[in-house]
Amino acid sequence: ACKKLGITPICTNVLDGGLATGKYTSTNPTGGEVSKGEGDMGPYSTRKLEKLDAIFRVQSGLIEKVNSRIADKIRKFDNGKAPKMNMDVTTTQIAINYVKAKGAVPLVSVTNVKMANEVLGCLGWDLSEEEVDELDKACKTCGL
Repeated sequence: ACKKLGITPICTNVLDGGLATGKYTSTNPTGGEVSKGEGDMGPYSTRKLEKLDAIFRVQSGLIEKVNSRIADKIRKFDNGKAPKMNMDVTTTQIAINYVKAKGAVPLVSVTNVKMANEVLGCLGWDLSEEEVDELDKACKTCGL
C-alpha cells in the first residue's frame, strides 16, 4: 500500500532488540553471553527462539552466498580499483538489508563501535531477489 502511494516507510525497530540478528537462537539462547545464574536462558524464551529457527538457518546460509557474490563483484575490477566493500557479512547485516529490500528505510540504533561497523558493513551490497524470497519463505514458515 505504501509503495502505491509513493510513501517510503521507516523501520525503527529493525533488529527487534537483538532477536533479528540471529545472535539468540534455540541452541544459543544467551547469545554467547555468560549465564547470569541457574535458569538464565537469555532474554527470549526457548519457545520463541524455536519458532524462529527457520529464519536463523536461512540468515546463516545466506552469509556464504552474499560473501561469494561480493567477492565475484570485486574480482571483476581488473584495474585494481575495486571499491572497498565488506567481505565478512553477518546475520545482523542480512537482517538490516532485508528490511531495505522490502522497501523500508532501516533506522538502526548505534550505541558502540561494533554496531557502527555492522551498519557500515551493509553498504555496497543488496540481497538478491532469490535471497529475499528465501527469507520471505522462512518468515512464512515461522508464522510471520
